[in-house]
Amino acid sequence: MLFFIVLPIRLGEMSSTDIRWPTEIIGHIMKFMFSATLLTCLEIPYLKDMVKKELNQRYQRCLKILIGLGIDETSAKTQLDNHTISLSDVSERVTDISVIALAQGCSGLMSINLLGCRKITKASITALIQHCHGLTTIELFGCPNIMETDVAAIAKHCPGLTEIGGWIDEKT
Repeated sequence: MLFFIVLPIRLGEMSSTDIRWPTEIIGHIMKFMFSATLLTCLEIPYLKDMVKKELNQRYQRCLKILIGLGIDETSAKTQLDNHTISLSDVSERVTDISVIALAQGCSGLMSINLLGCRKITKASITALIQHCHGLTTIELFGCPNIMETDVAAIAKHCPGLTEIGGWIDEKT
C-alpha cells in the first residue's frame, strides 16, 4: 500500500530545505528508490548519511548474493567495485531471482556477463532494464530463454549499451 503525505506550505515562509521527515519514513522510502535517485540524494546534506547507509546495505546484499552463487569474496568485491559482474563461472546456479536481486541492488552496474546462464528469462532482462540504465555491456550467449524481443528491449531502454555479446536465438 502506498501513501502520499501532502503538507501545505506557504511559499515565502518555508523552503524545501526546512522540511524534515522522520528518519524511519525516509529510510523506508529509500529502500524502494532506484540507485540513480539515491545518488542524487547524496547531494542533500541531511539525507547524505541515510543514503550512504542504504547504498552500503545494497552493496552488502549484492556481495552476499555473489558469494552465495559461489564467487569468492575478494572477486565479488572487485566486481562490485568495478560495476562489472561476471556470472559465467557460476552459470548453473544463476536464476532470475539472483539476477533480479543484483539488478535492484547494484547501483551503477555497467557490465554483466550472463554467459551460459540457461535458467534466466525475460524477467532478468526486465529487471536490468528497470534498474541498470547505465549498462554498457551484456553477454547473453548460452541463454536459451532470452528471445530476440528481449534483446531489442534492453537495447532500446539502455541507451549507453554498446555491446550485446554472443546472443543468438537458440530456439530457431
